[in-house]
Amino acid sequence: MAEAAAFSGTLIVSNKGIHDLTGIEAFTSLTNLNCSNNSLTHLNLSANTALTTLQCANNDLDSLNVSNNTALTNLNCADNLLTSLDISANTALTTLQCTSNNIDSLDVSNNTALTSLTCHFNYLTSLDVSANTALTSLQCTNNSLTSLDVSGNTALITLSCSKNPLDSVDVSNNAALTSLTCTDIFLTSLDVSNNPALITLNCNNNSLTGLNVSANVALKYLSCSNNSLTGLDISANTALTSLTYNNNSIPNLDFSNNMALTSLSCNDNNIDSLNVSAHTALITLSCSQNPITSLNLSNNPVLELLICSADSLTSLDLSGNPLLTFLYCDSNTLTSLNLRNGHNTTLYNFKAQGNPNLPCIEVDDVAWSTANWTVGNGNIDAAASFSLDCISTVGIAEPEQKFVVYPNPAKGSLTIEQRLTTGNSPQAFTLLNAQGQPVLFGALQKQTSTVDISALSSGIYFLRLSEGEQVVNRKIVIE
Repeated sequence: MAEAAAFSGTLIVSNKGIHDLTGIEAFTSLTNLNCSNNSLTHLNLSANTALTTLQCANNDLDSLNVSNNTALTNLNCADNLLTSLDISANTALTTLQCTSNNIDSLDVSNNTALTSLTCHFNYLTSLDVSANTALTSLQCTNNSLTSLDVSGNTALITLSCSKNPLDSVDVSNNAALTSLTCTDIFLTSLDVSNNPALITLNCNNNSLTGLNVSANVALKYLSCSNNSLTGLDISANTALTSLTYNNNSIPNLDFSNNMALTSLSCNDNNIDSLNVSAHTALITLSCSQNPITSLNLSNNPVLELLICSADSLTSLDLSGNPLLTFLYCDSNTLTSLNLRNGHNTTLYNFKAQGNPNLPCIEVDDVAWSTANWTVGNGNIDAAASFSLDCISTVGIAEPEQKFVVYPNPAKGSLTIEQRLTTGNSPQAFTLLNAQGQPVLFGALQKQTSTVDISALSSGIYFLRLSEGEQVVNRKIVIE
């Protein structure tokens, strides 16, 4: 007993499957106790008056008496069954974590030294932090708060108040704020003009019709998805690295000033054109459920994730994206998909189903792709196959050489001569550059058509001839 009483250090008994901690009262000089992740239903610490840190998270405690532990500065009692918590005697407390309990009322008026309060996932209907002027972090998501006054908490750096029935969040007095998370509440407006230090802003799932971030020049992470925004000016946010604005009504967004962007998500905004060619640092891009018809990613060499599902893409060339590990391009109208980037074996997540007009996918290794990307795995449609060169593989069957294109290589002009004996003649042609972008198109004559290519730069092009619903492709070299 004397030895236990003399022990003044730290006792760690977490993750031991303990049901009973009887005997802890003998450690009267104990300053730090960690008994988290056990099966404790009762904890008597009345004799442990020297305790400064108590970690008893993830147990089965339905009550906790810390009234004798007046030296306590750090308390973590998260993930228990507590219905109440009295910390009125713990005036030295600087950090309180009581997340995931059943607490419906919390009085922190005596805890004026408190700098961090985390009380997520409880049943709080009110929270008065007016006396806690030293508070730098307040996290109170998933409660039943109808109001929250942080006007006196001028030292506040982090505020997270999501999933409460709040109709407003006033942070006008919190100039030091660097992180604000206020998702899933009932906001119709949000004023962050007095928060110049803001680095992270997450206001997803509200009813915002406008958002002014022009004063937030330090902003790096902005997420404002699932609102009613029709526009967003981010020209002043040159430090922005992550931008997410899914499910709004912003068809045109100018991010030409945001060259530091590494992550962009703009799903479901009725966007018909998306130009990211200047954003060479882009790592992740999600632009699904938009009427985008073309997407040039040849200047995005570090791209790792691309989600462009349910767009209107007809071609997609990813041969210049060797770091790609995640690709969803399903449910488009693709007729051309080039995955020949030299690193197909590291494309761990791939989905191109829902493209019925895509009979051929260009890849590094036909045998490997056939074995690993299958209909059964949900990767491709049943009609799709793989090839090293789809341009020479896909097209109308031509046993009688239905047409010839000459000269090839060409310079100045290109002649298309049709030698059809049966069937319909191709009605139109399209010339695409190496990035799959149309550069020239027109109607064809019945027998011989001459196409002026004098204005085009030297390089590899692809000639596409339309015959009803079928397409003939030819590789053309222009000198």
